[in-house]
Amino acid sequence: MTDAQAGWSGFWQGEPAASAGATLANLSPDLRDRLNAPWALLAAALPAKARVLDLATGGGIVLDLLRRMRTDLALTGVDATPKLPSRPGMTLRGGIWLDRLPFDDACFEAVTSRFGIEYGPLGGSASEAARVLRPGGALCLLLHHAGSKVLLHNRARRDALHWAAKESGWVTKAVNLAKTRKVVAMPTPPTFRAAAASSVARFPTQPAAWEFLTGLAQVLELVPRADGEAAVLQLVARAEGELARLDALVAAACDTDRIAELTDALTRGGIELAPVRTVDEADGTPLAWLIEGRKSA
Repeated sequence: MTDAQAGWSGFWQGEPAASAGATLANLSPDLRDRLNAPWALLAAALPAKARVLDLATGGGIVLDLLRRMRTDLALTGVDATPKLPSRPGMTLRGGIWLDRLPFDDACFEAVTSRFGIEYGPLGGSASEAARVLRPGGALCLLLHHAGSKVLLHNRARRDALHWAAKESGWVTKAVNLAKTRKVVAMPTPPTFRAAAASSVARFPTQPAAWEFLTGLAQVLELVPRADGEAAVLQLVARAEGELARLDALVAAACDTDRIAELTDALTRGGIELAPVRTVDEADGTPLAWLIEGRKSA
């Protein structure tokens, strides 16, 4: 299992299917409604008992939205993350790569993805999506936009957390102190609290460094000496899981070149695409790419 897979596995185990996900938690109700609108249109257009495949499904967010609108649909979600949660009314299968789908040709009436397909190999994933889609079947994809505020925020959070957990040197100091405390009782130096406070000047608009270093100081102050080293390492492991997710998000976000790579592969696979659109915030900043189409008969 890769670091990114491990990080996402833990994330999705606690992620409610109807939630927007950590990277989209602060969207306005209006913007959230517009992100959900394509799934309502898709649900209304699907034939009875249609089979739907959701790519990089995570916690089954899209499938849960479809299930609430159409109880007759046969809903399947796949994700490279090895372990996915159980959700009512759908089948979620982990450990499946999007460019190697374990399904027969032309066996789904719809293929969807919401902030997911861009995390895999774009060309191969698009080709597989086209292969498993039946003639006349619908394709609906929402993808992270490289110019979105979500990406700007998470790139800054990644940089701040990476510095705190990887570059600042405070983790090494905390581990060494915890090891020493197993032999000799020592107080927590005030420099640990000071480090968290000083990180605000380095990252004034992003609290991730302060959060991590404050947590480090609290572990040293509150956890029994015998458990201190393990507690520090557990905190670091959680930070590494988040960093893996943030790295993957930043790498996956699509500019026009990546969108062209995806749409070219879909077209070669027989998908007739509608003009590519964006879902924008109120000030016109793009949040997501919207790609829709149908498989040629």
